Amino acid sequence: MGTVNQINACDDTANNFQIALVDQRVGNVSLPFQHREFGVEFDVIKRYYEDIGGDAAFYMYGIAQAFSTTQAYLHIFYSQKRAIPTVAVSANSHFAVADAAGSLAAMSALTIDQMGLTAARFIVTRTGGGLVAGNAAQVLANNELASRITISAEL
Repeated sequence: MGTVNQINACDDTANNFQIALVDQRVGNVSLPFQHREFGVEFDVIKRYYEDIGGDAAFYMYGIAQAFSTTQAYLHIFYSQKRAIPTVAVSANSHFAVADAAGSLAAMSALTIDQMGLTAARFIVTRTGGGLVAGNAAQVLANNELASRITISAEL
């Protein structure tokens, strides 16, 4: 899209040409462009993908309920997905579990137990025990901005 004596409109390493504000529709009738507000578009995108965490060094993922001295159930709720999603968790070392007294310990496993369109249940395993069955526990980022739970129902 350029010659020696013209300015190249696609002048980057890959010569990319980018287009915005285009609306494609099926059929022979042209309809006016429908611009969606950012918040509406963001909610529509969440139907396919969500990334939870990474906002703070001790981001709180939720409150879990212990069912033994080392394990607890954690429920994570998210926007409704188009299909049952897949979940990816960053490294186990990125997470920690605080018991009812506030004592923080590393998490040795975060296992997906059940999946649904709007929620997932995880089994959280705390290194070294210290939980009391029936008591609450907090699941936090372990002073780690890279901690993430990713929910994806992309095509």
